[in-house]
Amino acid sequence: MRILSSESRADVWLAKAQYNQLKDDQGHLSKESTVSSQVEMEIAKDVPRTRTELLEACGGEEPLFAVLRRLAAVEPRIGYCQGLNSVGAVALSALTDPNDSFLFLIWLVRRNLGYYTGTMAMMLVHARIAEDLLSFYLPTLSDHMKRAGVHARDLFAPWLICQFIDSPVAFPDCLKVLDLVVAREKEAPFLVCLGMIAQLSEKLLACRDQEEILSTVLHVLPSSIDVDDLCRWVILEYQRLEDDLGHHIASLEQMHRAHVLQESLRLPSGTSKKIHRLTGVDEKYLQVLWTCFLKSDPWKILIDGVISSDANFCEAFTSVVFRAEKKKWRGHGVLSGVMSRMIQIASSSGQDYISFVDFVNLIQMFTEDSHRKERLKFCYRFCDFDGDGFIDSRDLSRFATMFVRMYDGDGIPVGLEPQFFCEIAFEKFGQKQDGRTVLDFQSFCNVAVLHPYILKFFMLDEILSGGLHNIDFGK
Repeated sequence: MRILSSESRADVWLAKAQYNQLKDDQGHLSKESTVSSQVEMEIAKDVPRTRTELLEACGGEEPLFAVLRRLAAVEPRIGYCQGLNSVGAVALSALTDPNDSFLFLIWLVRRNLGYYTGTMAMMLVHARIAEDLLSFYLPTLSDHMKRAGVHARDLFAPWLICQFIDSPVAFPDCLKVLDLVVAREKEAPFLVCLGMIAQLSEKLLACRDQEEILSTVLHVLPSSIDVDDLCRWVILEYQRLEDDLGHHIASLEQMHRAHVLQESLRLPSGTSKKIHRLTGVDEKYLQVLWTCFLKSDPWKILIDGVISSDANFCEAFTSVVFRAEKKKWRGHGVLSGVMSRMIQIASSSGQDYISFVDFVNLIQMFTEDSHRKERLKFCYRFCDFDGDGFIDSRDLSRFATMFVRMYDGDGIPVGLEPQFFCEIAFEKFGQKQDGRTVLDFQSFCNVAVLHPYILKFFMLDEILSGGLHNIDFGK
């Protein structure tokens, strides 16, 4: 762990970020999602708020907006989180090649994914660990702050989110702190938190109440901190505590994960209200769905902010829909590929995972009468594997095979053979389109109702009996 020269910083940061591996993974990173207008608006609002010196160092608002938008496109699990404007600006200023800056930013954010997804669960854990370490290593100061009603975790949280950039260490001194954090990401952030509070120890102990303590941390610390002394202190403390520190952090993390998880089982009021506005779903029912969403692997789903496992999705989905029917599925619907395809179609990001809002919309589609049309459209998109807007024989064969295998495994019943089903479907309802025989949306509706398993899973008997096969899908 050491402070780097400006000449060596870029090489060391990129090496730590496994630059070559990330560069080789450019194909995957180029799989970008559509960035919502809401996320673009949040970035556009935050970029001008970036400190003037940071904006100047990174080349201005335009490149900063571009790198943050690209991050949101590649990592829709995050979208945008306040504080990333400062982190992005430092990446652009320290690494002059925009692509290098982006790759480093991706590494830094993914390494701390639980800081930036909606629940910020890992950040809450780490802020509490830092508070515990303060209590253990600087007990007098910790007790004084507690008596004044100051929770150190609330001070540490914004520092951790911003990687200590600008809050509280101004540019360019923050680069020295980030050198340490990049070098020893598991231990350094906690020591930096302790070191900054330790530098203010005398002033904080002289404070008489909560207001004075908060004012000293917020206003005195940024102007009085000696970054070189701080970095030397962090390096010396790391060398002194190296054998114990990692063990202490791991133990505390395990304990606080349980605490944060327990607290996070309740959907925050602000989040609940926001999703209610987006979906129209009652807030009490949103809490029920949140419990189902987390059910299979609570901590991982909480940290990632999404469900990415077919099995975890199946558990969440069937907790609400198909509670009895799922017992008839071979391999829980996972081995057939049905659950994987459900995630692909339900994901608003186009990625192989589903957010809680996506999950709420999907549940609405399968359970509420007012969303019957959307369910039929969903079924059509499910079947359109090549995404060209029409169903050809390969699409329909693959579609039918999935559902036959879900209910019957490899023992396909007579009369439900995918090839036989496709032949009947295209013979009766096929249409010529650019030299090939396809099904458009309306003809697909007539075909889908012929297959008992597809009819059952998508509840098409209810839909088609209402004559909705005449609705326009936009083609």
